[in-house]
Amino acid sequence: MFMAARELERVGGGLTAVLNGQVLATVALPIAGLMSPLTVADVASQETDLEAALTKLGLPQSYPIHLLAMALPVVPQIRLTDLGLVDIASQQFIPALAG
Repeated sequence: MFMAARELERVGGGLTAVLNGQVLATVALPIAGLMSPLTVADVASQETDLEAALTKLGLPQSYPIHLLAMALPVVPQIRLTDLGLVDIASQQFIPALAG
């Protein structure tokens, strides 16, 4: 956790994966910890590396890592809770997977 925090401090925020004190991959999001000044292609490349690192750490490839940010005030209609996604207006759970 310490190495992850240091890495995110170094890049100004974002997402990172660390194993045994080694940073495996980072998606740098230095603009408010939410956005990047890089091109879409560059951020997509970082995302691909992060997903590969998370898979190496044992997370399923379909793990929706970005849903962790759903509780942001900029998305006021939906909240991610320990029980799942909740539509705030209707107080109903939202299915995370469709189909």
